Amino acid sequence: MKERIIQKYIEPLKRKKTGNVGIELELPIVHLKQQPVDFSIVHAITNQFVQTFHPILVHTDDNGDIANVEMKNGDIISFDCSYNTLEFSFAPESNMYTIKKRFETYYTWFQDQFKKQDHALTGMGINPHRALNHNVPIPTERYRMLYAYLQENNFPYPNYGFFACAAQVQLDADMDSFLISLQIFHKIEPYLSVLFANSILDDYVLARDWFWKVSMHGINPKNVGDFDVVPTTVDEMVDYIASQSIYCVMRDGTYLHFDPIPFQEYIQTEKVIARNSMEQETIIYPTIDDIEYLRTFKFDDLTFRGTIEHRSLCMQPISEVFGALAFLVGMETNKEALMDWQPSLSFSRAQVNKKGGVRSLNQDLLIKDCKHLYHVAYEGLCKRGYQEEKLLERIAFRFDTATSPALDILESSKSMEDFISIYQ
Repeated sequence: MKERIIQKYIEPLKRKKTGNVGIELELPIVHLKQQPVDFSIVHAITNQFVQTFHPILVHTDDNGDIANVEMKNGDIISFDCSYNTLEFSFAPESNMYTIKKRFETYYTWFQDQFKKQDHALTGMGINPHRALNHNVPIPTERYRMLYAYLQENNFPYPNYGFFACAAQVQLDADMDSFLISLQIFHKIEPYLSVLFANSILDDYVLARDWFWKVSMHGINPKNVGDFDVVPTTVDEMVDYIASQSIYCVMRDGTYLHFDPIPFQEYIQTEKVIARNSMEQETIIYPTIDDIEYLRTFKFDDLTFRGTIEHRSLCMQPISEVFGALAFLVGMETNKEALMDWQPSLSFSRAQVNKKGGVRSLNQDLLIKDCKHLYHVAYEGLCKRGYQEEKLLERIAFRFDTATSPALDILESSKSMEDFISIYQ
């Protein structure tokens, strides 16, 4: 088992690194007349996109509607979990401005088409019209399975995948420093919540953390959130991955799900009772090849691509999202500057994810730390040599005030409909 984990997750760290950045952006679709998103309009616009941009691959759902397309440059435009969320996944590039330019091309085109039909894209981590929308899965094997799986405990939002949106970045990792990267980001994760929370729901300003923790995905806490203790050696990392749980596999073209089982236990189990999306039971026989289906949702996760995926950011206002991602890139580039840094405050993401949590901290010390992190990231971006530090300047005010898009909404007299427009 350990050899297979090493083959999948550790060996890719030995590949030659490019310094490339991979970015994924999930954007909520809203109906501007406060009605449910009209899927027929979404499908018609997607068909028009194909006719206009001529992707090289087009994938459809079980009803024949377009679910995702792949462009000649490797970018993928897709719908994430439901047709209420449009996702842009960009082929890795060395310069973030190259990705930003492609995003602006796609985004402007989609936004223009949606607005002609009283719809829009907006930069929020929770679809602000989630209670109005038809929160149903895209009719494919994977998404039907996922929705069925998430309904298996008493969590009140098993459909959160249909309205929770993120901004994610994948950065090259290597054998010499990937553990340092995990340790540094573990140190700054609470500050990411302070600066970039943007998913307001119930008592939370960053509800996405809560979704992962309390849903079926969080039954094994090692699958989600932050590390309690960051591994310090490759052996510890391998053991940690072995202790993460698997919850689905595919057999004969059908996804099957089951109660999550730590992978090291799963492969020693003779047989497992699994269910399809219709909750019909069948027996599966675990094999080591099922490591293909081991999927986790940690804030900072080692991937099989030889990268670390940073996925703790909510989707940000459109004008700020590349600044937030640039901050992560700058931190990774200049991570050695934080090895001996000790924060002025000791707090967790959970503390500041509740409404009022950020304002309960000592603001002077909090802002002092935020400004320090800004300068570390700024220096890192300068080192890259692409003038990406200018992206960070767009959000410098957040570090000077220790405020987030979510706090902007909560502390403003403007309506949510106003912010739908402001965050576009």
